Amino acid sequence: MELLAIMLALQNKPPLTAMVLLFNGAFGSLLAIQDCLIKAVPIFLCSLGVAIAFRLQIWNIGAEGQYVLGAIGATWVALRFPDLPWFVVLPGMLATAFIAGGLWGLIPAVLKLYMRANEIIVTLMFNYLAILFLDYLVYGPWKDPVSFGFPMTREFSTSAIVGKIGHTQLNWGILLCIFSGVAIWIFFKYTRLGYELKASGENIKAARYAGLPYHRLVMLVLFLSGALAGWAGFLEASSTINRLQPSIVVGYGYTAIVVAWLARLNPISIGIASFLLAGLRVGLEHLQLDLQVPAAFGGIMEGAVQSGTPILYATLGEIFTEKSGILNLGVEGIMMIGALAAFVSAKFFGNPILAFLIGGCAGAFLAGIHGLVCLNFQGNQVVSGLALTILGVGLANYLGTPFIGQAAPGFSPTPLPVLSKIPILAPVFFNHDPLVYTAYLIPPAMWAFFRYTRWGMGMRAAGEYPRAASAAGLRV
Repeated sequence: MELLAIMLALQNKPPLTAMVLLFNGAFGSLLAIQDCLIKAVPIFLCSLGVAIAFRLQIWNIGAEGQYVLGAIGATWVALRFPDLPWFVVLPGMLATAFIAGGLWGLIPAVLKLYMRANEIIVTLMFNYLAILFLDYLVYGPWKDPVSFGFPMTREFSTSAIVGKIGHTQLNWGILLCIFSGVAIWIFFKYTRLGYELKASGENIKAARYAGLPYHRLVMLVLFLSGALAGWAGFLEASSTINRLQPSIVVGYGYTAIVVAWLARLNPISIGIASFLLAGLRVGLEHLQLDLQVPAAFGGIMEGAVQSGTPILYATLGEIFTEKSGILNLGVEGIMMIGALAAFVSAKFFGNPILAFLIGGCAGAFLAGIHGLVCLNFQGNQVVSGLALTILGVGLANYLGTPFIGQAAPGFSPTPLPVLSKIPILAPVFFNHDPLVYTAYLIPPAMWAFFRYTRWGMGMRAAGEYPRAASAAGLRV
């Protein structure tokens, strides 16, 4: 909340008034509470699914993509069978969303088990694939011919819409949340399979030694995790939007990760945290309307609670953390803050070299916060990294709004002698600014660093065998 007050003060907005508006917008009326409950439904289902995977220490970052696949599966049934009665269409949409989301989660499980792929990277990449697939459908074969060019499907028939409860704005999806939460609680507390799953998550090596079916459990949890997120997509498409369109992607899958950890993977606590996070979203919507703050402000607060050369620099930076055994999912937020700091510095000082250094320092500061949270406060590196990304992107969008459309001095292209005369290759590789040439040199330098220097080998040892490295006297 202190961050909220500071950001509002920078915009000459009254912080105390904003706090009151935030609370009243979220919980100040029956209609506002209903809005919170509506938004809490998809967050709860995605969080519950993520919590199942986390119980086994399988880090499913793909709830967003699984949510999208669930919405796509449900939409296929709604568009394919518009004339069937509701008691046929809705169960069909429910089942298809469950299967579509579950299968989207099962693919990373297979890749992890049989190709040793990292589930964090795979599930994260699958989010982007799912969103691109949605865009293809609503811009292509499923596009409504009378949508005036907007990317969306035609509206669902009444039989494909989850109805409202009485005269309220709430829909019957709340019952699905209650059923899912109770079922998962019973599963973990009273079933043998649930006990095996908890035991395997607490000590994987001991579980394997005891003969527990680890491979089967991994596939089960990722399927169920994706299936519950798929149900969230079905409810959002059917009860809230009544069609499929890109605006269905609002970050519920990423919010779910934060909710699951805040709730310590407990279904009841997940329900409470989902409602509170939904209240934050609703309150911020009112705040944007009443005080005219930018829409990116929501990204800042949620993060506080959650071209080739830049990508190459970010990737090389991530290699350092990966080699030392730390996963940094906050790279995007760090990039955005570094870019903002460098741009503002270049604009005010007129020196691109100084701006480059200031941008690096800003990124190092955020990375230091990530390390402090993970190492000193024993925070979860997945949650901390994602929260850093949300915070960094929202903060950069918010503070960068006044600079949109402005220019700042940068590095000029510097053709390399001799090499810039080579046909075909020259314009591709040898006619760029110094940062590009530096990017060419860093990968081999990093390879030599990790392979031949004492510091590099120490980092590798700390990442691969931290206990052995610590026993050998390294400061892991």
